[in-house]
Amino acid sequence: MVSRLGLLGAGLIIRLHGRPVCEVYVGPLGPETEMPVVSAAKWLSAATVLALVDEGKLALDDSVSRYLPYFKGDKRGITLRQLLSHTSGLVDYSPCMFQQQLTLDVCARQIGEKTKLRAPPGREFAYGGAAFSVAGRVAEVAANASWAEIFAGRVARPLGLRHTGYGPTANPMLSEGLVYSSASDYATFLQMLLDGGTHDGRRVLSEAMVEEMMRDQTAGIANRVSPRGDRTYGLGCWRDVVDSTTGRALLVTSPGGGGFVPWINRRRGMIGVLAVFDRLERVWPTAVAVMTAARDGAVALDSAAAGAGAH
Repeated sequence: MVSRLGLLGAGLIIRLHGRPVCEVYVGPLGPETEMPVVSAAKWLSAATVLALVDEGKLALDDSVSRYLPYFKGDKRGITLRQLLSHTSGLVDYSPCMFQQQLTLDVCARQIGEKTKLRAPPGREFAYGGAAFSVAGRVAEVAANASWAEIFAGRVARPLGLRHTGYGPTANPMLSEGLVYSSASDYATFLQMLLDGGTHDGRRVLSEAMVEEMMRDQTAGIANRVSPRGDRTYGLGCWRDVVDSTTGRALLVTSPGGGGFVPWINRRRGMIGVLAVFDRLERVWPTAVAVMTAARDGAVALDSAAAGAGAH
């Protein structure tokens, strides 16, 4: 892929049942190379907010106006759940999100006071970023702390993430923007989710919140703006493959527009990170091929293990 697409480099980490089965780097990239993750930030941000839900500081069905009184009128009933699932009806993006000199408070206020709803809350799925900025400010109010402090205390430090952050601004784009991570850091985050919210024996998220994150939050909602077609969405992540009987998400992803592709294959007990910085549309076919090959390899390994056990 690096040669064919003329990339600067790439990294790939795959872990099966918690054990590394593949870790490869091409070019100058390494396990701790910090790189933009773009929309893969949404997964990190949703997990951070859900940690506050675990603490009882927030509830997913709380109205935003409870924390941000400037959300009035038709915006008054928007919930935290709708913010994290792109069903709030808010604009996709607001100019304030790109102004690093502002704060989340100022940006959320501008979104609340100066924009019009695209649809009534809970009626349409429209992928975007403004709602995540509002969710970040709700978190700041609930925790009485900055977003950087909330993320560090609830996710980064408990997981030992030393190469992941939101950039030097009080107005971070929780949905993309300056958010960066490394292949190794993000793999650690994914493993925590696959392990039901635990890391090194310590609970980071409750199992209930992990399940809620990956549950379909868009059932019965019209799909207005989606870069992934008819894929359903959880909280900060896409449900790429779903069990047709139970509705449980089996393959969960949150690809970034810059080519950074993280995934969890829950059926196979696998996590993976393809760390690239290029346009996602150029990288995506290879990412799908990698996920497919990894899945097939896991099936073969599991079958071999089962056969050895039988004998």
